[in-house]
Order: sequence, then structure tokens, then C-alpha cells
Amino acid sequence: MPSRWWIPLPDARPDRVRLEHIHAAISRWFDPDTAAHNAPVKRYAISPLASDSEGELGCEIAVLERAASAPPEAEGTLTPDPLDQLRQHTRPGSNIRLGTDRVSVGAPRRIAGEAWESLGTPSGARSWELEFVTPVTFRRRDRSSPLPTPPTLLRGLLDSWNYCSSLPAREVDRSTHDLIWVSDIAGASEPMKLSGFTVSGFTGRVTYRCDDAAVADIIDGLFRLAPYSGCGSARAKGLGVTRLTIPDRRRSSRTTR
Repeated sequence: MPSRWWIPLPDARPDRVRLEHIHAAISRWFDPDTAAHNAPVKRYAISPLASDSEGELGCEIAVLERAASAPPEAEGTLTPDPLDQLRQHTRPGSNIRLGTDRVSVGAPRRIAGEAWESLGTPSGARSWELEFVTPVTFRRRDRSSPLPTPPTLLRGLLDSWNYCSSLPAREVDRSTHDLIWVSDIAGASEPMKLSGFTVSGFTGRVTYRCDDAAVADIIDGLFRLAPYSGCGSARAKGLGVTRLTIPDRRRSSRTTR
């Protein structure tokens, strides 16, 4: 089940915490070796340090567990359950190092969650508004672009779906990309430093539409996955944190804490 969790970090000092610090500390919970750390698709995503509605410092962690209805994994190929890993590293008394500071970790609180099987059931929506609350960028080889075009955005969401759900693979044929279009955009892009590199990231809202019912039913679950998987590159480093509103029904998955 894809889910999002709030992790209290009450001792953190915002003026001393960089994106790289959060990534270095928490990615260790989920990546047991170098191969997992360098994998292009992750079963988790991490937000930057932030405050909740009550002023508590912490960060969000999204985890993508295998679907309950997925076939059993073959012996010797079992993948670690990301939710088990999250719970293991947030037990009472846990702490992490953020830069030069040692910070206590509070008990995780679930913010939202939805089963893969539910995400796979079309909602009937024909438009989806994504809000990128942290900069989103899309890397391809040595290039970085802030433009969340439908093909680029859906490629990453499709990878997360096919790799993490363990359900039969979905496909979005390139011939269908012309049926998905951007009807509204509000935001801005700006350069930012990330791990020593300069990338351009977009922050704001984009509304996507699809007027073909059959195609809309296929991509609906991918857009609804975005708040759990994040979008674009460096999702484990705090980029591409995403919220969803379905304008047709004003049904929102924005954080409520």
C-alpha cells in the first residue's frame, strides 16, 4: 500500500539542516547496499525538513509497499518491506545525525494511504491538478529540465507503479501522449544547488487533462500515485513532493495534520 508518514524531528535546527543531511540520514533506513542506493526507482520518497500545522519540526516519508494481491515473491528474491524498515528505525529512543547534530526521532504518524488495487480502479476523472510543493526537476543523462510535460511526468510515475506495486506491468503507449495535455499552469522555475550540481526546478501547479475516456482511465491511477511516489528526479533528496486535486470533484489529497 502506498502511504505517507510524518516523522517528528523535534531537536532539528532548520538553520543547520540541508537537503543532503536528511537524505544521508534517512536513505540508510531503506537502502541496504550501494546497488539499492543507486537504483533509479525507489520504494520511498523524503520531504525536506518542515513544520506541521502545530509547529512541530519533522519531515514526510512516503513508502510504496507491494500490493496485497501481488503474487508471492520467489525464494531468494524477497525485497525489504519499506514500512517495516520505517518502523524499525523510528522505534522509541531512535535518533539520526543531521550534519553535525544528533537529532531524536519521534513516533511516526500516518498522514494518508491507499491500496494499489484502489488506485487501479478508475475514478472517472478527466483532469488532475498537481501541486509541486518542492521543486521538481527531470534529469535525462546530463540534462535537467523543470518542465513537467505529460510524457516526462508519466514516465516516472509509470516506473514507480511497475517496479513497486509488483502487479502486472502497465503501459502508456507513446501514441497516447497527444491525448494528454496541460490546460493550466501557475508557478515558476529557478536554479538551485543539489549535491554540488546546479539544476532548475519548477514549483507551482499544473493541470493535466485527457478527453479520451479509455486513456484517462489508464493514467488516472498514475496521477493519483503522485502524492505517494513524488515526481521527477531526486525524490529521496526532497525534490518533487507533490499534492493532488481532482478538479472535476475537488477531491484533494493535500496533507491534513
